Amino acid sequence: MAVCLGAVGGKRLYETADRSAVYIDPQYPVPLAGAKCVAFSRFTDQPVIVLLYPTGVIELLDIHVDSQRIEIDGAKEDLCGVTVLTVAIVEQILAFATSENKVVVVSHSTPMQQPPTWLLSGNDTVTFLRFTPDRKQLLIGHTSGRVNCVDIHAGLLSPIEGSHQELVPAAANPKVTDRVVAAARLEAEQVLVVTADQVQLWKPDGRCMSVIAVALPKRIGQARDCVFLKRRMFVLCDEAVWEVKSRRRGEKAKLTRVDGSVGWCIDVCGLLVWKRGRSEPKRVLI
Repeated sequence: MAVCLGAVGGKRLYETADRSAVYIDPQYPVPLAGAKCVAFSRFTDQPVIVLLYPTGVIELLDIHVDSQRIEIDGAKEDLCGVTVLTVAIVEQILAFATSENKVVVVSHSTPMQQPPTWLLSGNDTVTFLRFTPDRKQLLIGHTSGRVNCVDIHAGLLSPIEGSHQELVPAAANPKVTDRVVAAARLEAEQVLVVTADQVQLWKPDGRCMSVIAVALPKRIGQARDCVFLKRRMFVLCDEAVWEVKSRRRGEKAKLTRVDGSVGWCIDVCGLLVWKRGRSEPKRVLI
């Protein structure tokens, strides 16, 4: 039986039971030939997936019927035989966090035919990667709750001293639920962090950072990601989408139930959350 991997380009993405192919239309399966699907687009209506082959070759694939492929072999040495933990994609730049505690950044722009760049994350496993909207920085979240950022220059990690900084410190005694699932830089040097069970707003306080933390509403599972749409913030959880906004004491959180969701993506109308047993997506209108 095929497994639904999630939503990509406004459609369901499936993997065959024997893991030999993926498809959005069963009549047009895409053979994996030993590759693993390590990421797919969520912020665009183009169904693009990222395949990683055992040799370390990366392939970007538009899985429409007239599929287009972009092959990247410059990062083979860094990605050969490793497990990819999380991936960030923005236009012509990709970032991979691997089981070797390494973050690898590679560009597939023709004018930027340069070797990939990488940094080590130490013993703090990376759980989150995302490029800032201006594509000038890469945010890196960890199991400890720590968030770092590194400057991006010409599609690669900046070699300039001081380009790598810690935005949010690690928790004093990290728990499993302290892992970072999403983060964003806000104005006035504030940092928004979503962990598995909290939304945190970090603010500069002298030489340190102070934090305001809000627990997730009850009975919605753990947080998986966070998106901003039309100046509104949505936390995507196991069983609901939570719109985070100020509310009076005793007022209920604004939730859209998505029990059994298998993934999410964004289309031109808003946020789509796919549900098991449904032929159509559940849309959260905004």
